[in-house]
Order: sequence, then structure tokens, then C-alpha cells
Amino acid sequence: GGLSFFSYPFIRDEMYKMSGQKRIEHQLLAGALAGGASAAFANPTDVLKVRMQSDGRRLLQGKPRLYPASTIGVLIMTIRQGGIAQLYSGLGPNVSRAAVVNGVGIASYDVSKSFIANTFGEGPLAQRLGAALVGGAATALAGCPFDVLKTRLMAQSASGDALYSSAFDCLFATVRTEGFFALWKGLFPVYCRQAPFNL
Repeated sequence: GGLSFFSYPFIRDEMYKMSGQKRIEHQLLAGALAGGASAAFANPTDVLKVRMQSDGRRLLQGKPRLYPASTIGVLIMTIRQGGIAQLYSGLGPNVSRAAVVNGVGIASYDVSKSFIANTFGEGPLAQRLGAALVGGAATALAGCPFDVLKTRLMAQSASGDALYSSAFDCLFATVRTEGFFALWKGLFPVYCRQAPFNL
């Protein structure tokens, strides 16, 4: 999150300079590039987090741990089991999600902030609040399907149960068994988390 928000204005402004215009496409692309690169950089930490969390679920079910209790222990075991490449499981859906979510979310935040300033005048609090509400909604709507797929793919790697062969298999299986709107499970909590985050 922080890396993408930090890099976004630099990428956007460079695109403005290169084209000589300020267009929404530049904001969308800048957000997508910033988000995708940030997600690729942070993917190993996501994998470790999901493995540690799924181990906690196993303990609640009375099953033994698959991984050590420490982050370093999980890292070492993950690398021993599948090499460095294992730290990048779920990379495709994770980067895709971040590119879409940041492209849509950051751009909608940026556009709505400008719209509010132009319509109602300068007022940093009103601009930020309004833009955060709009950006949070856009981010939640765009990101929820990716979150559902990413979590399921990373959780299956952690549990050792191969339910899905690919992101597309996970997508089709989810829609087939739970319906199309299952891709937006957790939408309201995601929005409640995302809107304040955008402030």
C-alpha cells in the first residue's frame, strides 16, 4: 500500500510529461504500475502471512501445525520445501489484483479529489474525506474478486490440499459452486478497511 501510494505521483507526473497531456488513462496506468510493482515486491510476505494464518486455523481444528510458529521458521521451511519460487506462489493473481485495485482506486481518489476541489473549493479535509469514500468504494468493488482468488490460492498452498490448478480454475470453481457474487464475499469489510486507509 504505502509503496504504491508513494510511487504513484512520480509515475503519473512522468506520464503527463511524456504525453504533454493530463488524462485519466495516465492516472489509471500509473496506479496499475505502482500497485503491480509493489505487490510483486511484497508477495513473499503475503505467502508467509497466509501460511501462518492457515496454521492457526489448523490448530483450532485440532490438526497439527504444518509450519513453525515464527516468521523466520516459516520462511526457512517454505524455501526448503519449494525453493525461492514458493515465495511467489499466487504472484499472478496478487499482481493482477494490485494493478487493477490501485489503477482504479488511486485514480478514482485522485480524480474525485480534483472534482471536489473544483466543485466546492479548496478544503483539505472535505477533499480527502470525499475522495477516500469514492476511492474506497472503487477499490473494494474492483479488488474483492482478486482477494477471494488470491486468498484461496495461497491458502491451498499452505494447507497442502490442491483444490485448484490455476487462478482460472479457482475462478470457475468458485462461480460454479458458490455463484457469481461469491467473488465479492467480504465486500463491506473490505470497504470499511479501504475507505479510511485512503485518508
